[in-house]
Amino acid sequence: MPTVPVTPSVQMTTTAPGSVQAGQAVQPMRDFSADQMANSGRALQQAGSTLSDISVNLQDRFNDARTKELYTGYSREVDKIQNQFSGTQGADAAHGAIYDQNVAKLNELREEYAAAAENPLIARTFNERSDVLISSAAQSMAKHSLAETRRYEANESAAEIQVNMNRAAQHWTEMNDPESDFHVYAATSIQQASDLAISQGIPEGSYQYKQTILEVTDGIHANVISNM
Repeated sequence: MPTVPVTPSVQMTTTAPGSVQAGQAVQPMRDFSADQMANSGRALQQAGSTLSDISVNLQDRFNDARTKELYTGYSREVDKIQNQFSGTQGADAAHGAIYDQNVAKLNELREEYAAAAENPLIARTFNERSDVLISSAAQSMAKHSLAETRRYEANESAAEIQVNMNRAAQHWTEMNDPESDFHVYAATSIQQASDLAISQGIPEGSYQYKQTILEVTDGIHANVISNM
């Protein structure tokens, strides 16, 4: 009788859903959206900071350039006024009111330029820089005015002395009378010459002082002879 081979039986096993070992736990899917948002926020913040730095730098450079532009323009105005005043002579330069008018004009122009500034910082910086400019111009004009005043005064004093010398000579016939107009005008011209010499820093009694007085007395005598 033939023998039927015996086939080992195969047993199927199943694993319950809750029996998965801990070491083989399934990891949940990572949410990358939060990281992306954080990175994006930091990038935007950095970009904003960079743009802000650029803006500040540009504004600073604009302020500096604009201040220089205003200063340069005002400097030209100052030079124009100063040069015009430096060309004045005699009474025009000696007159205090004319000097005051020119200084006032410098201040008016300065206010106009400061008002043209785009922001208070530019205006303040311009005013600070122009302080030296306007002070220097005012001092320079004052020196010119003083020098012209002295020259104007000296010229007019000399002219007055000459008038009195001539008037003395016109009364030459009264020379022998101590109370006559001849002696009045002669003494006046000599005193005026003395005052003028002293005002010009010539020491009284010096050789230059004596020469100044001698020129007056000699001039009177010469005029007397010409009127005889």
